[in-house]
Amino acid sequence: MLDIYSVAPAPPKAGAGESAPKAGPKLYIASGYGNASRVAELARVLTSHGWRHTYDWTVGRFEDSGAQSLAQIAENELFGVLSADLVVVLLPGLRGTHTEFGAALVAGKPVVLHAEDPAEFVPGPDSCPFYWADGVIRLVLPFNWLPAWLLRRYGPLGLRRSGRGVHVPAGTA
Repeated sequence: MLDIYSVAPAPPKAGAGESAPKAGPKLYIASGYGNASRVAELARVLTSHGWRHTYDWTVGRFEDSGAQSLAQIAENELFGVLSADLVVVLLPGLRGTHTEFGAALVAGKPVVLHAEDPAEFVPGPDSCPFYWADGVIRLVLPFNWLPAWLLRRYGPLGLRRSGRGVHVPAGTA
């Protein structure tokens, strides 16, 4: 089954003298707290190009949180994943990162798995088989190249995805 969707900017309101500002793709960035500064940097760069960050989990820590607070964090993070057009996973990640990654797969979201170490994607007994699921892009490159790669791949505006994991900017296919 071919699953194709587009995210297009909202049309301008009738009678408005100028067009409404265009909105870019909605993005969720999954990773561990050890990568929080990278998550914040990636979100800052992409939002400066019109992308929308669905949830910023880097603003708080939860080590000392009680059960009710942890439940709220889980709800916020799942909502961030489910409302995103694209999920970027910065590896390495721990349980929460992989839970968010799994939620993205179940929801049919395109996922970009980023690692600087190619060993993250070497098949073996400790490999995560879901890294090879349909709709997942495994990407090895320096972190500082990631924002440019995402902008070049998906563009500042619009996002299209096929069910075969092929991602093309809107208007090019």
